[in-house]
Amino acid sequence: MADFQTDVLDHLARVVGGTVTTYDAAFFSGDKVGDATGVSGLKGCYSKAPRALAVSTPVAIVMPGPFSAELMGGQGKEFNEDEVKILVLVAPYDNKSQMGVLTPYRDSVPAAFRAHMQAYSIPDGLDAWIVSGRAGVHEYAGTDYLAWEFTCRVRRLLNVIYAA
Repeated sequence: MADFQTDVLDHLARVVGGTVTTYDAAFFSGDKVGDATGVSGLKGCYSKAPRALAVSTPVAIVMPGPFSAELMGGQGKEFNEDEVKILVLVAPYDNKSQMGVLTPYRDSVPAAFRAHMQAYSIPDGLDAWIVSGRAGVHEYAGTDYLAWEFTCRVRRLLNVIYAA
C-alpha cells in the first residue's frame, strides 16, 4: 500500500493539472509539458501545498482534509473516505475580468473527475469525484486570490491486516 501522498493526492493533481513536470515532482502541468492534459486553461496543479506559488495563475492546489476509516467486519477490508480540498486560484488584478477567468472552472473541474473517476488507476479500489464547491476570495501565502474551493470525495477500499 502506497502512502497517502503518492496514492491519492498526486493522482488527483494529475487529473486537475496534467502530466507531472520534470522540475517539481509535486507539480502537474499539461500546460508546462505541452501535452494538453489536465483542465484546460490551468497552468497546473500542486499535490503538495507550496509556501508560495511559483507559477502564474490560474493554478490549482490539492490539500488533504477530513477523513474516515472504517473496518468492515474484522480483518481484511477497511473503507476509507477522504474529503480533499481542491483550490483553483486566480490573481485578482481586476475583479471584473478575472472573475470571467475563474467562472468556467465551475464546470470543467468536476467534468475532469467524471472523465477520470478512477484518477488514473490509483491502487486500492478508488473512486474520486467533486461533491461541492464554492467561489469567493481565498487568502494563500499572504495574497488574496479569487478562487473556487472544491471538495473532492475519495473512496478507497483498502486490504489491511491488523496485528495484536
